[in-house]
Amino acid sequence: LLTIFIVAILDLFAELFYFHWTIWWYDTILHFLGGLSIGMAVLLVWVFLYKSLPTDQSRVVYAAILGALFN
Repeated sequence: LLTIFIVAILDLFAELFYFHWTIWWYDTILHFLGGLSIGMAVLLVWVFLYKSLPTDQSRVVYAAILGALFN
């Protein structure tokens, strides 16, 4: 939740001060933080549904693919 809030604030500043157009690496940071947020959200849903962290490697890969599809 915190990373989503940070991304929202950084994007608001980017829109107000034209950071997307003036700082070439700014968008890369926002994409990284957005992906981190999605990954943490998938892990949170996983723990909520299965009441434990994923232990099987195939489950982790499956969760990562689903997280990437909805990013």
